[in-house]
Amino acid sequence: MQEVLAVKEERQVAPSGAEPATNGDRRSMDQARPSRRNAEPKAPFLFGTIHAELPECSPAAAVLACLRQQIAAEDLAGRGLDTGPIHITLRYGIQGEDISAVESILREQPPICGRLGATSAFPPSAASPGVAVIFASIECPELHVLNRRLGEAVDFIEMAYDYEPHVTIAYVRPDAVAKYIDNPITAGHTFVITEVVIRTKSKEETIVTLSE
Repeated sequence: MQEVLAVKEERQVAPSGAEPATNGDRRSMDQARPSRRNAEPKAPFLFGTIHAELPECSPAAAVLACLRQQIAAEDLAGRGLDTGPIHITLRYGIQGEDISAVESILREQPPICGRLGATSAFPPSAASPGVAVIFASIECPELHVLNRRLGEAVDFIEMAYDYEPHVTIAYVRPDAVAKYIDNPITAGHTFVITEVVIRTKSKEETIVTLSE
C-alpha cells in the first residue's frame, strides 16, 4: 500500500523558488518568511513562481533522490543536478508583486492528492539548447485546474508550452536521455499538497496553507 505523503515543510528555513522545466513551517499564513538563501544578493528573478515542495524525508523524495544519484556525471548538462528542493511547479511567470488574488484562491483550495508516474524527458528548447530535462510525471487533474485558475488571477507571462505537472530530476545531454526515461520506480507514490510557496520576482516568499 502506497503511503500518502503530506507536502508540508517542517524545517525552519524557507524553500527556494521553482523554475520552469526548460527551464511550510507556516507561522503566519499572511506573512512572508525569509529565504533560506539569505546569503544570495537580493537580485530579482525574471518572474515569480508558485510551487509545492516534497519533504526531503518523504519516501517520494527519497526515490527521486535515489534516481538523481544514478545519473552519470558525464551525462549531465546545463545545471546538472542543481534542481533546487524537490518541488512541483503550480504556475510560473508572475510578473507583479501583488499576490493577494493568488493567496485568496489557495486559501479556498482543499488539499490536492496526486500520484507520481514513471520518468520521462523534455527535449532541449530555445532557452536551453543542448540540455534535456529528466523528470517524474505527475497524475493529478486538480493541478491542471488550479494552474488555470491561478493564471486568471494575476498577470503571468504567456507560456510557450502546455502545463505538464512534474518533478525535475536532472538536466542531461540529449544523447543520454534514453538511459533515464520510462523508469517505473517512481510510479505509484502518492502525495498530498497541503501548503504552497509563492515566490515573487523580488524573492519575497509567502507560504499559504490550503483549506482544511
